[in-house]
Amino acid sequence: DVRGALARGCDVEAGLHYFLTEDEEFVDLAAEHGATLTDVRKPHEGIGVAEGRAADVDADVVLTVGTDCSTGKMTTTLELVEEARERDVDAGFVPTGQTGIMIAGWGNPIDRVVSDFTAGAVEEMVLEIGDDHDVLFVEGQGAIVHPAYSAVTCGILHGSMADRLVLCHEVGRDAIHGYESFPTTDLPTLVDLYEGLAGPVHEAEVVAGALNTRAVD
Repeated sequence: DVRGALARGCDVEAGLHYFLTEDEEFVDLAAEHGATLTDVRKPHEGIGVAEGRAADVDADVVLTVGTDCSTGKMTTTLELVEEARERDVDAGFVPTGQTGIMIAGWGNPIDRVVSDFTAGAVEEMVLEIGDDHDVLFVEGQGAIVHPAYSAVTCGILHGSMADRLVLCHEVGRDAIHGYESFPTTDLPTLVDLYEGLAGPVHEAEVVAGALNTRAVD
């Protein structure tokens, strides 16, 4: 697919962990046909540790969190941004994953940042646009109870220093996707976990829920 696109002069934006710009064949093919390669998941240089400054911005910060991966956090975030703007609220979108970055045209791919710098990568974005909007909606990743991806969730939670949280859940899901031996955690417990984990860095409250109903007739 990549060869075919480049041979036709199409620019390629890749969201993979494998970087196309480090593949000699693709680089040469892009140059030959005047196409560009963009690795959306490659973090920029110079990202540092968080300084605990995200709460200093003028905007209220709202973060989507989940009961699992792929529960609709990005979609919920974008829907909230759109609805806020329709209500004449000056809202900004902070993308933290490859698809959100492609949609917004900017952002940091948090799941590719060195672990010490994940909170810093989120803080950097909040500080960049936080004084330009009344509300920032931050795209969440993973889940705090996920056996593999909880670290990126915690990094975003503490780096954004969110004021409010929106808990996203897929109706009918009773086990962690891809890790079916781990049952999902009940919603009241997750509310307490997210609020309790956020509290020592910056107090946050789960103020809403979003249900992904794709499995429901």
